[in-house]
Amino acid sequence: TSYYKRREPQALEEAELVENMYDCLCSALHAPANQTLFLKAEGIELMILTLKERRFAAQGALRALSASLARNGANCERFVDIRGFKTLFPLVGAAPPPPPAIMADAAAAASAATSLAGGGGGGIAGTDGSHGTRGEEDWAANCAGAG
Repeated sequence: TSYYKRREPQALEEAELVENMYDCLCSALHAPANQTLFLKAEGIELMILTLKERRFAAQGALRALSASLARNGANCERFVDIRGFKTLFPLVGAAPPPPPAIMADAAAAASAATSLAGGGGGGIAGTDGSHGTRGEEDWAANCAGAG
């Protein structure tokens, strides 16, 4: 996880890898033995540093930190000792970090696909009160004009 502390994923697959990595870490931290190992490996400190950077990995770090503090007094004590609340409180109510540029590209592609399926930019079928026929005609006209 330290690799993504200061770096953004460069592709959608890499972003998914980061999310899956934090999901696995959270699942592993449900076991008390793993929470103890996480404390000894200074995982709490790493998650705090990742949160401070406010990058893509910050949301996963927050989940992992939550999982590591659940029902573990030693981890909670360490969190307080390293002044974790100083990092955590500014995040409460703040806007989430912006997604990497690759995520914006994916959102644009999804939007284009949605507009194509929804009538080629002519609106969603049936929103004009015509029971959906206008949208279907617009879509057919756009398809015929594209070919």
